[in-house]
Amino acid sequence: MDLTCNKHHDYDNGLLLGTTARNLDRLQVAQNTLTRAVSQAVRSFSATDLRRCLHWLPIRQRIDYKTAMITYKVRQTQRRI
Repeated sequence: MDLTCNKHHDYDNGLLLGTTARNLDRLQVAQNTLTRAVSQAVRSFSATDLRRCLHWLPIRQRIDYKTAMITYKVRQTQRRI
């Protein structure tokens, strides 16, 4: 479950750049729920602490990270003319 959900999550992050705060908040709630499901933790556990144990970034930071990585890779692979 972890691998499949995260795999699709990674591809979508670049598309989320510039989306509304409401959408990001909804995605954060979904990620928190997924974090608890993967960790098999009850709702009273802190999703932030669980996410850290799983080495997952919060949604906003994840989008920034993926955007920076894509930008870096594109700039590094461009050929000089």
